[in-house]
Amino acid sequence: MLGQEQHNYYAILASYKEVEGIPSAATLIGLSSIVEGDVAVVDLANYPIVSNAALVAAGKFRIVQHLGDRLQFTPVLTYSECTFQKKKHITAVEQVSYIGYTGVTGSFPKANSTSYYIFLEKNDNDEGNRSGTWPSITGQWKTDVAATEIKSACAAAGSLFINTLLEAEINPVNNGPRYVEIFVTCADADGATTSTVNVSFNGRKVVVASATGLAVGGAFRVTLASGEKDCYIISAINGTTITLDSPWRHPTATGLTFHELDDAATDACGLKLKGLPSKFSINSTRMWMKNRFEVKILSAGESTGTLITTNTGANEGLGNWQQVAIAEKESWMNFGHLYHTSPPFESLPSKVINGGYYSVISILEKTPHASLTNTSNFANTLDLYLQIDTTDKDLPNGSAGDFLADILLGASAFTAGDLDA
Repeated sequence: MLGQEQHNYYAILASYKEVEGIPSAATLIGLSSIVEGDVAVVDLANYPIVSNAALVAAGKFRIVQHLGDRLQFTPVLTYSECTFQKKKHITAVEQVSYIGYTGVTGSFPKANSTSYYIFLEKNDNDEGNRSGTWPSITGQWKTDVAATEIKSACAAAGSLFINTLLEAEINPVNNGPRYVEIFVTCADADGATTSTVNVSFNGRKVVVASATGLAVGGAFRVTLASGEKDCYIISAINGTTITLDSPWRHPTATGLTFHELDDAATDACGLKLKGLPSKFSINSTRMWMKNRFEVKILSAGESTGTLITTNTGANEGLGNWQQVAIAEKESWMNFGHLYHTSPPFESLPSKVINGGYYSVISILEKTPHASLTNTSNFANTLDLYLQIDTTDKDLPNGSAGDFLADILLGASAFTAGDLDA
């Protein structure tokens, strides 16, 4: 996606509702014949091309979209000179790194009366994504004379969490950590004691529906609304108010389920560090990227420490709304509009859906054209982003000829199903 050097790049966004019901071939396309947002394939006289056979016969075509108070056309494309490609939506993935127990194997450092340090460093190729300086964030803790993995891991998580708050923008209470979410893992199975708990971000006191079966110094595992799980040690109990060993590291919530951990003191434990989504704003010079980070753990006296292996690598995926928003804005200049507009210039209305998912039809011209104003030759590249269903990640099933995808890709033996994620 996004244009290549010496390519004129165009991005068109269409929801699956907007590409249904293309007017008949006898209907001249105008502002009154397609509603705002609708997309159609047209010949050079602006009549709809409603079948692939007609597209092949026409030879030359354009794609038009009703945007605001105008019809926005792509350049004229020659069917025989175009390569059509399908690109299914790929869900983005956050980086995950474990220190100690991974849910399968591993253990957390727990030597008695020993100081340990964790260093997190952002590690990607887009300095523009960094708001402020983040050379490293440190978590430091010291075990007691009767150390266990659960106590050591919880102390590490609490220290690292507090220090990541220093990197939060404006108000840590509302914004939380900027780069990673921290979870304590434990091999101990859920105990029989279970209830629900109300929690507040960055607060140590939580309220449980019932404290029966819980004890000071014991641990419990909470299941978050996301399905992730995190463990805490109980520092104090006062009725149904529980004081945790470290602040609650996740969003404020009510009614979360917890289970007591009966044998946490003797079982393997660890930390799960998961990347958090980057704060996103459309900027013509900044790519949208997932956070990538490097983790090291050291004990007192070490100079280099141990580099932690990344268990799940970050992946930006394909067709996520942030990428599509950037592609749309990048293409505006080729449509005759500036990236940043001010009077008397006018911006095109954005069609990106916040939180939307898209599959992509790419149309690539094989032969560059001579430019009237430049010594270089330029080929046209067009990405047609089709919004897919947010639940099953599929295009809906339309009748023959209704879908722009069917019309454009029929000769290439592609179907709408080829774009289902």
